[in-house]
Amino acid sequence: MSKNNIVKDVKKLVTDIYADKSREESLIAYQNALASGFTSYAASRLSMNLFTMQEMVEEEMNEAQKAEVEGYVKGINEALQKAFVVDASQEDIAAAKDSLMDIRDRVTNKMKVLTSYTDGFEIYEYILNRREAYIKGYDTEEPDVDELADDMFNFVFSENDKVVINTRIQQFVAQLPVRMTKQRFYDILSNSFKIYKNGEKQSLIDFVEAIKEAALLEKPEGFDEYYPELADILSEMKSADYKKLSPDDYDYLANELKHGSMVIARTTGDFTLLTEVLNDALILALTAGFVDTQYFDGNFDSAKAIIDQMTRPDFSFDHVEDILSHFEGLEGVQEEAFDLLTQIEGSLEDLQRDYYDAFENKEIMAHFDALLKADKLTSSSLFMDLDSNSVTIVTDEADDLFIDDISRETMNAFSDYFSEVTQLEQRSVMAKVMSMMPVFFNTQDEIKEYFEVTLNSCSNVSELIACDNIIRDMISQG
Repeated sequence: MSKNNIVKDVKKLVTDIYADKSREESLIAYQNALASGFTSYAASRLSMNLFTMQEMVEEEMNEAQKAEVEGYVKGINEALQKAFVVDASQEDIAAAKDSLMDIRDRVTNKMKVLTSYTDGFEIYEYILNRREAYIKGYDTEEPDVDELADDMFNFVFSENDKVVINTRIQQFVAQLPVRMTKQRFYDILSNSFKIYKNGEKQSLIDFVEAIKEAALLEKPEGFDEYYPELADILSEMKSADYKKLSPDDYDYLANELKHGSMVIARTTGDFTLLTEVLNDALILALTAGFVDTQYFDGNFDSAKAIIDQMTRPDFSFDHVEDILSHFEGLEGVQEEAFDLLTQIEGSLEDLQRDYYDAFENKEIMAHFDALLKADKLTSSSLFMDLDSNSVTIVTDEADDLFIDDISRETMNAFSDYFSEVTQLEQRSVMAKVMSMMPVFFNTQDEIKEYFEVTLNSCSNVSELIACDNIIRDMISQG
């Protein structure tokens, strides 16, 4: 891609648009140029990731993984064969976009299920960690509470960055013992909701949903069906009597938890790479039909040649010589394409806001929609909702009445949940949820006192040893 030409041209086009110099024509030319930038970047990434994805399917996946991922890859390949070709019809492009969006929705939902199982396993890992020393009878010297609290405090404030400080506090809160009444827990929850006063209602709703999902009060669609192996492990964790575990029982549950976590990590890794492939394929489908090809160069041609060959139904790793030759000139191209894209897409949201329907031109509107989705697909958040607004405009404020209502509903949901689980599970869930709260301390002294009080509230040496081991490991890892 000709960097100097496209940067210069886009800059001039934006100037012309705001100067009302052939505004409609300039806007169309801008969209076409920007589409070529997104296409070039997506093609450079996709050429690399498609090859890696196919290698994983061929060489690293077990039969169950392979069967699932191969189905998704086949759908992606078929969509690209329709949309990423010269003179693709609008019907084929639309069909490709719909197909890719459907695959992305399915993969995203499975990721939500895996995240939910991760939350569930963390709840019981918290309990197991705190029972280990007691069950195994470890002869370990009792940790010095004051020394541990001092080390935690010093670690938290060893950085001046407020975000880092708050993150470290939340991480510690998630591991410290919880010795508070349910009412105190509800008060902390309710106070955290008040932070959203006069903000967008949806933001508070999203926050509450995240809390409920982390505590497994709400489960995503397919939770009980998609991964029966994980469901069985979680069921065993729920039914265990943690106060009566023998050393063998403990080892069994710990191994089951480890195995489940490995299954999640492996599957999540597959889906992460698959989603990177999906997102880039979707960018190509979104921008198909209105790219300005004058900005493409030999690097784009090489990336396209790789994609064309790898998406063919008869592709085989037995004949990859031609593909490998195309890779030789692509080193560093992805980084250059991203750098170029950041230089030309800065005005996209402003232009969309000011001129989306200024000309009642449905093509301009459709291209803005496509470009904004493409912009989201290049973000670091792989599973971003493509239909949400990128800029939040407070149109429906969360007032006191709304916050009181949502607080009451949330407390009732937790109350019902707590009535059905053990005290150990309650404490684990409280710790997990509190780690998601905005930091609720007002002074450094309050933070230090909280560390000391909670550590001193450990019910036995086993729990204190677990806290000491986990927290010191967190500190050592920085």
